[in-house]
Amino acid sequence: MSLNYTHLLIPRSPTFTPAPDQIAHFFENAEKLGAAPLEAVLSATAFIGEFRTSINPATGRAISVPRYNKRLQIRTVADMQGGLQAIEDFNIRMSGTGPPALPAFKFNFQGSYEFGLCCYRRPRSALMSTDHYQEPSDSPPASGKFLNPVSGDNIEVPDAGSAKFWVALEFGKFLVPAIGSSFEIINPVILRSAEDAFGVRFAQGGHYD
Repeated sequence: MSLNYTHLLIPRSPTFTPAPDQIAHFFENAEKLGAAPLEAVLSATAFIGEFRTSINPATGRAISVPRYNKRLQIRTVADMQGGLQAIEDFNIRMSGTGPPALPAFKFNFQGSYEFGLCCYRRPRSALMSTDHYQEPSDSPPASGKFLNPVSGDNIEVPDAGSAKFWVALEFGKFLVPAIGSSFEIINPVILRSAEDAFGVRFAQGGHYD
């Protein structure tokens, strides 16, 4: 089984949702900074009203996972402003390889690896914690709890219990960044760029599954 680390940028305002031009600005900033995946391919999918059953690797529980199989006509960053209008349930992924010129983390690894820069939008609040990641909730907690894949400890992160929108950096090759007692480890230049694009502050969490 392949295990992949995902680093989350979670708006400290859980009801925040961006306009399409803010999402486009975020990806444009990443490309200008040299923080985007290399040889990148952009894809966007929307919820089609169907679900599949999956197993949460952290808990072993069966969960119902929505299927995002409707492909949106978004192939470039410029397509986002028109292509995302009036859509509230979608995934956008810029897929490629790393490390980019400005990496989010320094891994103890030499060579290339799979790297995805993603934005997720949901119509309802989605839980962010490790045990319930992306599960919808009408009464979510204020804080999130994330399993440190290095130590095995749970780290509680204020203002990270849920979100309607969040950013995810997804890595392959079993790579995990150095995580101590906090998930606030992303390159601060990348964090400031994201906060500038969306006009909000972000908390940080992560998953390894």
